[in-house]
Amino acid sequence: MLRHAKHLFAQASIFALSKSAVLLAPFFAAWSLSTGEYGAVEWWLSVSMVVGPVLALGMHGVIAYGTLGGSLTQHLSSATAYVLVASTMAIVVSCSVFHLASQQWLIFATVIGLQSAIVVLQLAISARMKALGKGAVASLFESTVYLTLLVGLAAHWLGMDFLNVYVKIMTLCGGVMGGVLLWISPRPQRDALNVRAMKGALLQSYKFLIGGVLMAAFMGGPRILLGLLDDETAVATFSIVFRWLSIAIVVHQFINTVFFKRVYGGAVKYRSTAIMASVTLVGLAALIIAMALVFIPGEQLGLPWPLFEDRWLIATMALVMVFWAASASLEGVLGSAARPGLQTLSVAMGGTTFLAFTGIGVCLGVTDFKWLVSLAWIIGFLSIVLMQLRWVMKLGLFAFTRRNAVKVGSR
Repeated sequence: MLRHAKHLFAQASIFALSKSAVLLAPFFAAWSLSTGEYGAVEWWLSVSMVVGPVLALGMHGVIAYGTLGGSLTQHLSSATAYVLVASTMAIVVSCSVFHLASQQWLIFATVIGLQSAIVVLQLAISARMKALGKGAVASLFESTVYLTLLVGLAAHWLGMDFLNVYVKIMTLCGGVMGGVLLWISPRPQRDALNVRAMKGALLQSYKFLIGGVLMAAFMGGPRILLGLLDDETAVATFSIVFRWLSIAIVVHQFINTVFFKRVYGGAVKYRSTAIMASVTLVGLAALIIAMALVFIPGEQLGLPWPLFEDRWLIATMALVMVFWAASASLEGVLGSAARPGLQTLSVAMGGTTFLAFTGIGVCLGVTDFKWLVSLAWIIGFLSIVLMQLRWVMKLGLFAFTRRNAVKVGSR
């Protein structure tokens, strides 16, 4: 028992260290940069979280579930080789353009390109390590984009050029991560990138690609649309509330990362109880954070704090966190059952609902875009979760029973 407790404490410590970068980097950016600059950084992150999964072509899904065993194992070598080649090409091209370009928009595009390459690598490394039962270590690599951002912001705070340092750090990390992926994976075979091998891998990976890209686009959608419909200031004020409430999702991420193999590879009864407990804990954490944001005068302490007129957004984002935890958990259930297509259908429904609701609001002349995209996001999330629940319960992959609910409530 003591040995198990020590092991769990060590994993929790590593996880907390890695996730602190994800939490601190955006707040540090909001504190050290102007409102417009912070809004631009959030927009870059949102776009790269969509472009990265597109560049990955779903190969991280093949790596994750291929490592667990089954029919996808034969494609593990090709998936790993593709990730290494694609990320290397993206880094080389982005670095070259960054040093040659003079237009600001092109320089910003290269930053997004480098971020996207890092996303590809962190998806692959995290997938491999989680499937090997090393979830806590995986969380360190999942945070690479934010760790590099934190270093760039620290350089800016010390008077150095933010973009130059940020680009150099991302390039260095990309090389190191490529080496790590090679180290933890079976060495790619010579024929891993031939047409036949890649065709076989792509026939499996596209199932993860579409769902992953759609989910990334859905998660970044509000900030991306605000950047297009409004300005960087709107993105910044929206992001402040989102970042504070997203602290609650760390509870789910810890359970999903450290206990990935036990939750998604175990019995339905255990899985159902664990997921319900995770979502409940996220809801409680979101409630506590929301109350703190409302009643604590954080702006007087010099903290990046929600504007008074954005207090309604706090309750909205708290609800989003609950839906986010539920959706991410059910995505893992469908993925472990090799049913990524059903996840894709669910996210497509939610994304379509989100865009349709936003479009209708714009056509009707709604000018409060933060209110519009927030409400549309909640409706879209609800659509995703309801459809996911329909699939997992129909397939017998999840049991929402009174007994499980009692277990959660008694813990």
